[in-house]
Amino acid sequence: SGRPVTLHMATGLRRVLFDRKLTSTRILNTLVQGNAACGLKFALMECKRRGLSKYLSVPVHDEIVSAVPDNEAEDYAAELESAMIEGMRQLMTVPASIKMKIGKVWQK
Repeated sequence: SGRPVTLHMATGLRRVLFDRKLTSTRILNTLVQGNAACGLKFALMECKRRGLSKYLSVPVHDEIVSAVPDNEAEDYAAELESAMIEGMRQLMTVPASIKMKIGKVWQK
């Protein structure tokens, strides 16, 4: 067996890859997806801080799904978008791009 390689995320979290997992695409994907996951967690903490957790339903990969009354949806979406940008700002020096969608059902 070969020597392990330790990858470090922007937050200091580490992931160790071994042998057959040491491909350039696996390494790049691990760094991109790992940092995105950290950014989502920071965004969720920001949502909690801003009082948005009342309507949070579930995080799905790089999305935050919320169930919000129709009359609050626009304001909630704007605040959620801001919280997601702030969560990613803790990891990145470039602005994050957020796509917000309001609908009756969640769709990918």
